[in-house]
Amino acid sequence: RSADVQTYRRAVDELVRRGYRVVRMGDPSMAPIDWPGFVDLATSPARTDLLELWCVARSAFFIGCESGPGELAKLLGVPILLVNVRGPDRQYPPRRTDRYILKRMVRLVDGQALSLREQASPGALADRNRFDLIRYRDNTDEEILQATSEMLDALDGDSPESDAQAEF
Repeated sequence: RSADVQTYRRAVDELVRRGYRVVRMGDPSMAPIDWPGFVDLATSPARTDLLELWCVARSAFFIGCESGPGELAKLLGVPILLVNVRGPDRQYPPRRTDRYILKRMVRLVDGQALSLREQASPGALADRNRFDLIRYRDNTDEEILQATSEMLDALDGDSPESDAQAEF
């Protein structure tokens, strides 16, 4: 409901190109989507909680944000790619099969986006809910596409841990 679904479009197209079927779960009040290779279960009259559970259980992996379905994927052992995560400690510890990308914290005083290292600092963590000091920038379509490609490579065993990932 709060994410711009268009920022997922390039990732969905890439998944469909690679032979995946993409299923959107969520609230029936969401705007319907009709993309090739995409099943909009959120707005379908066939949607049930049990069907959503079945879809998550049968998934190769789960893309989502910090919400209930992501926890369901975790409980079912489904690898997870979370996007638009607000803080490095919000989804810790990730499993080796999981990935996530952070929203960028932007200082209001100068409009400067904090580096990932700065976002993980004690000061930034203390200020992360100080909306008089910072705002968050959602992940872009390019960031979501790159994270999806990395997730697919990791599932194929073609993505050794980078130095930056190991440091994080």
